[in-house]
Amino acid sequence: MNSRHEPREWSDEQINVYLAGTAESDYPQVFWKIMKTTHPEARTLLDIGSGPGAFALAAAEEGLQVQAVDMSRKSLEALMGEAKRRKLAGITAICGSWPTVKASPADLVVCAYSFGGSIGTRKGIETILQAALKTAYLICPFEKEQADFLSRPLYERAGLSPPAYKGNYSDILDIFQILGEQVRTSKISYDFGMPLPAEEDLPWCARFLADKLGLPSVKEVEKHLRSIARGKNNHLWIPNPRTSIMITWKRRNS
Repeated sequence: MNSRHEPREWSDEQINVYLAGTAESDYPQVFWKIMKTTHPEARTLLDIGSGPGAFALAAAEEGLQVQAVDMSRKSLEALMGEAKRRKLAGITAICGSWPTVKASPADLVVCAYSFGGSIGTRKGIETILQAALKTAYLICPFEKEQADFLSRPLYERAGLSPPAYKGNYSDILDIFQILGEQVRTSKISYDFGMPLPAEEDLPWCARFLADKLGLPSVKEVEKHLRSIARGKNNHLWIPNPRTSIMITWKRRNS
């Protein structure tokens, strides 16, 4: 989400789609289930590069005290608005750049898909480990290219390459090796899709995704969406299969 330059602000549409997706999809539940099962005693969580707060909200649902750190004030405002809507207490939003921002150590620290900027440097990773009282979870893309919503054929037909993910998992593993820290890695596949109320919403979704993915033809995107959409929980579901590497670092003697 963050880059080495000023991050692009999320639009209201992107935030709404993100929150709707986290409510209906496998993300972040597939990761959070592992985390809370491994550490049922955990009472605090620090979400670094939280965006609108997938992990922050999931942890707060379980009664943990949460700090959510992000450079985007707009994303944090959306997170706090969603927490209020769900009647969740115990979330503190911290706007700033990791690792210079001030945050308290927590039992669990999670950072997901936010390694393109200062977070993904040696100093950024070192500070993550310093903040983790028990375990740090770093969730990185497995794929090199970001072809969301099964869009790779659309890029090929348009003569384009999908955008590259920032913060490759192998780069993060190299930092751990430099630091002399042992980690465990897990390859996890899941669906971070998008729910739509009805088929009539497909044209809007096509316009949204054409802009998000950088594809020139809204018509081709809509045709693609109609070919992959399916029913789920009484609404239309646009699948978005992903594979991530979860890097787990555990504090010794914790």
